[in-house]
Amino acid sequence: PFSSPAGFDVLAFMKTRSSDLPSDYPDVELMFKTVSLDKSTTNKQLQYLGLQDILQNSSLLVDPNDDTLSIVVLLMSPKSRGRVWLSSSNPFDKPRMDPNFFDHPHDLKTVIEGIQLGIRMGESRSLAKYGPQIDRTPIAGCEHLIFGSDEYWRCSIRQQGSALGHQCGTCKMGPKSDPGAVVNPELQVHGVKNLRVADASILPGPLAGHPNAALFMVGEKVSDSIKEYWNG
Repeated sequence: PFSSPAGFDVLAFMKTRSSDLPSDYPDVELMFKTVSLDKSTTNKQLQYLGLQDILQNSSLLVDPNDDTLSIVVLLMSPKSRGRVWLSSSNPFDKPRMDPNFFDHPHDLKTVIEGIQLGIRMGESRSLAKYGPQIDRTPIAGCEHLIFGSDEYWRCSIRQQGSALGHQCGTCKMGPKSDPGAVVNPELQVHGVKNLRVADASILPGPLAGHPNAALFMVGEKVSDSIKEYWNG
């Protein structure tokens, strides 16, 4: 339903103790989703999140009608940087991409703290009255580590971590003097005539939130610029 963002019941924007962002900037988002494994639509969502195999192998879910509360931790302002480059001189060939997830150690530390925030919320008075149990089924490849330790979470993040979308910054907006800039403030590609870029790639870096509203503004901005250019 439209009242639930992407099918999630609750979104929480929070700040971890190790954050070096300004005081009013969150560095993690917790996305809460209640699911039941007997629903085909739910299974599709679980596949998208990479959670289906984990829940299917869970030692807690003996009944497919059992409900679960999944907490997805999103890193809002990653310090790691990936790259996109041409695979050949053929413009129809797909580019090559390296997201370079968790290259910076601070990103892993932040996600671990986000997981711990989610666990503490599950232990809060509001949720504890429902008697929730944490699924301790070990993530494949991390069975040798103590469940709940930083080492375990670090391993599970590397095994199961993925992107939910909203990648940005590959066509960064900036002045010509910036070697990393691709477009100017009018979203025109430096050194190329009659070519503009108008999507999340022009953002200089990730936002501390969902970029949808900002990208609507990008579309409005470029449409105004194009009309102004042609109308004189």
